[in-house]
Amino acid sequence: MTSPSSISLLLALERSPQSIAPARDVLSLTQASALVQKIADDLLRLHPGIDALDLAAAAILFDPAQLLRPRWPLDAALTELVSRAPGSAEAGGGRLLAFGGENHAYPTPALTPDTRLGQGPLLLIPLRLSGDVERVARFTDALEATLFDQGMAGAGTALLAQEAFGIELEHARYLTRHDLCAMTAMQYEHAGIGALWPLIETALYEPDADDSLDVDDLPPLRRMGEVLWLGELDEADLRPRLTRVFDDASMLESALRRWPARMAQVEAVLAAHGLNPQRMPLDAGQRLDAISLA
Repeated sequence: MTSPSSISLLLALERSPQSIAPARDVLSLTQASALVQKIADDLLRLHPGIDALDLAAAAILFDPAQLLRPRWPLDAALTELVSRAPGSAEAGGGRLLAFGGENHAYPTPALTPDTRLGQGPLLLIPLRLSGDVERVARFTDALEATLFDQGMAGAGTALLAQEAFGIELEHARYLTRHDLCAMTAMQYEHAGIGALWPLIETALYEPDADDSLDVDDLPPLRRMGEVLWLGELDEADLRPRLTRVFDDASMLESALRRWPARMAQVEAVLAAHGLNPQRMPLDAGQRLDAISLA
């Protein structure tokens, strides 16, 4: 297997509770350049020698779900911008590459925030380290081992981000892609949809594969490459499924009443991750994984 020549990182900005929405979601090139310099200083403080790698930042705020989509489209878009930038890390040290825009004009259509996701409590700035394969491998291991526990952004970085985006911050920290996946899995567990995460994660790392999920408190799901089918259960099948989850009669009836909202919740989460959910009505006794959908 070929060793990777880049590392995907994130600057995670946690908004203060009850704070208003950011004044802007993209920085000017001047502001973006100042921010990437602060980020470079933070990473160098955490890992001396990491400045031998190129550091690129898209100074744009994204919802976590937009980062976590099959084929990692935001990472791919940032990689494409870096590939067109002049010079290289081989020519005498790492470059600092900042990408921003003016008046809601983004550096590329692929690096445009999905407005359907809104602006939640956690907003992310994509980062990319690249360069010599051996250095990348060494720093990949070091960052995976230490960043989650030690990766708080410096006070100057947090203040600059707060002022530039017009956002009130509780915390600013660095994450690896794996850190973000772990945090998202935990968030979904707390929201009562933790069983969805393995299906989403498989789609991230194996986008062309087929997969399915059938648990009692969620609609049946079946992914076939780019399309994910969501089974609409007949009431004759829904009630016994929920009976296995809720043994209290009043809780069962409440769950049955809430089922349309549960369906909508699952559908919205899958759509946010770019999984293209399509509803499939099921007759009584019919199983989604037994239907030919080719």
